[in-house]
Amino acid sequence: MERKSGSFSAAGGIISLLAALIAWLLIGPLAAGALLHAFSDGGNAAAYIALNIPYMLMMLSFALAFRLLGTGIPEAIAGKSHGFRAGYAAECAAIYLLAMIIISLLSLDTIAWNPVPVRNKLLFLLLVLLITPIQTTAEEILFRALPMRIAYGWKLPRTALESIPPVILTGLLFTFPHLLNPEVEAAGNALLPLLYYFLWGAAAAFLAIATDGFEAPVAMHAANNIYIAAAVNYTSSPLPTASFFIDSGNSADAASIACMLAIFLIIYLHSLRSGQVLPPFAFRKRADKRYNGIG
Repeated sequence: MERKSGSFSAAGGIISLLAALIAWLLIGPLAAGALLHAFSDGGNAAAYIALNIPYMLMMLSFALAFRLLGTGIPEAIAGKSHGFRAGYAAECAAIYLLAMIIISLLSLDTIAWNPVPVRNKLLFLLLVLLITPIQTTAEEILFRALPMRIAYGWKLPRTALESIPPVILTGLLFTFPHLLNPEVEAAGNALLPLLYYFLWGAAAAFLAIATDGFEAPVAMHAANNIYIAAAVNYTSSPLPTASFFIDSGNSADAASIACMLAIFLIIYLHSLRSGQVLPPFAFRKRADKRYNGIG
């Protein structure tokens, strides 16, 4: 399949980025504060909704801005060489969730049942399933997809060497807003949780470049946050939670970093096997046949 021509408007992308930052950092917190004031007895549910209002407004700003630019959120994520790969995204999310479940089963000594009433947990689960994909997709667009579209348009870097700067930059961008997270302060070594976020962001950027689209990072980010918010949260989490279980272990130690990198490797191998990886990023001859003509 031949790549379609066309470019992403850098000026329009920058305007979209500025509008998203205003929605996220200025308008969103004001709206969240008003909600918390109105529903001061709303418990975890109200706190979770309030925490995510800035992200929902950011996603709304993306939808409106992209519409004015003549594109849309699915196209900004997938690019123009193919449509949004929903099946591939679902596979990545399923692999990520399965890996998280296995990691939890290996850490049962630090995991305990959350004493929150089951009714509250079920309500919270519904909120998580409805809201979290919006929150994580907004973050993926802000920290990865939009900066890369502004810098490279529809054609992302095509060699490993070209991919190094955006991989490092997006890793740093993803780390910055997590600097004040409670787990950073709670960690014995603050460098480890920051390294965790940097490597997560960098690996997600590499996977997006290698597969010519952000479907995998979007799906993995959603799976990660849904699992943490609804299934097994941890004691130093920044998320107000009514999860079914609580993990009192260290959320970002060397073992957690190793597990996270292993998950990315597994999803890369799955992407390679399913023909989603571009030839320059494939270590063996199994890459997306649509791109065989691209060097």
